[in-house]
Amino acid sequence: MALTDDDGWTGSNEAACISLSTGCTPERLRDVLAGPGATEFPSQDEADAWVMDSDRYDRSWSAFGWCQGVAVAWEDNGFAGTDPDNARTLCADGRFASMFWNVNSVMQFSYLSDGRVLRQFDPLFHDEDEDPNQVGEALSAESGLDWSAAPVRSGLALLSSLFGIAAITPTILAAPGVRFFGYRR
Repeated sequence: MALTDDDGWTGSNEAACISLSTGCTPERLRDVLAGPGATEFPSQDEADAWVMDSDRYDRSWSAFGWCQGVAVAWEDNGFAGTDPDNARTLCADGRFASMFWNVNSVMQFSYLSDGRVLRQFDPLFHDEDEDPNQVGEALSAESGLDWSAAPVRSGLALLSSLFGIAAITPTILAAPGVRFFGYRR
């Protein structure tokens, strides 16, 4: 039986934007996606506590590091990786891709290279023609993924495939050198 988005960690993670980039560093990802005023925390637990300590819902945390030679940004309940200007900035010297989802089933997958959008679509409507923001032709790596039962997992699998890295899971957050930052939205 195939996994759905309700199974495992994707079922308990209500919102995230995970971005991968070649041609830039995790520090560059941090500067563009979290901004210069981001505060570093020694751990994910401390970043989580800082977010939960606000009753205004204006705080987020992100993690930045390397995964198999690819710069990674993990935005917990964030979406800066979906911003077209941020994406173009981060792919000026290479490739950039992001997978975003939230609790309201809003989703976006973007893939850019050398400042150009090669592919963008809503994974929830992947197999339908209802996505007015779709850009580019389907990539060969999109075929065979279960977009109807697992659009988030499929988007993450596509992200991994495009960059030739292992499956994207929260274990990335425990990799050596991953740093956590909090910022106000």
